[in-house]
Amino acid sequence: MGLAILAGWAAVLLATAWWWPEPYSGVWALVLEMAFTGRAVNIAHGYADGYSPWFLLMQCGLQDIWLILICYPLLLAGDEGLSRVPALGKIRSSMAAAAAAQQGRVERWGTPGLAFMVFIPFWSTGALVGLALGHAMALRPHRLLAIVIGSHMASVVTLLVLFDYVASWAEALNSSLLRFLPWAVLALLAVVHFGGKALSR
Repeated sequence: MGLAILAGWAAVLLATAWWWPEPYSGVWALVLEMAFTGRAVNIAHGYADGYSPWFLLMQCGLQDIWLILICYPLLLAGDEGLSRVPALGKIRSSMAAAAAAQQGRVERWGTPGLAFMVFIPFWSTGALVGLALGHAMALRPHRLLAIVIGSHMASVVTLLVLFDYVASWAEALNSSLLRFLPWAVLALLAVVHFGGKALSR
């Protein structure tokens, strides 16, 4: 299912970039931002560049869903089988390490805590970490996938509504302010991430 969603998602991205090159030919930048900086920067950049909110819902929402569905079997496979494929073993190890860092906080709150952790768009949270953490909490597969995918999509919709308001406000003042929106979001995420690490020491 994950591979099927990936194929459809990629086909829509390529078709949109072909028919409407401005601004959709630059969607590769959003894909990379989603992979390395997360939903908030992805959507902020999309609004700044004039992407349709419906397109961002598809691109940002489905990007983590197909990734979840493809990576979940890696968690179930275990380290022994994945050790033969170093790249896959590394992915699983990084997911497990990120989940272990959050496990003590989340397990106190159970399922609502897991859903909230996936929902908030900060580094070291999100869908993949939530998937690994829910697996460590021994949640049943259907329940785990429903929580992670539902929380991820709820977060995407919330960010779209939030940034739609911010974009309208910025345009009312000065349209050039929108250019700085992704950088402002990235700076905020960095402050929260590194500030939290400093306070936890």
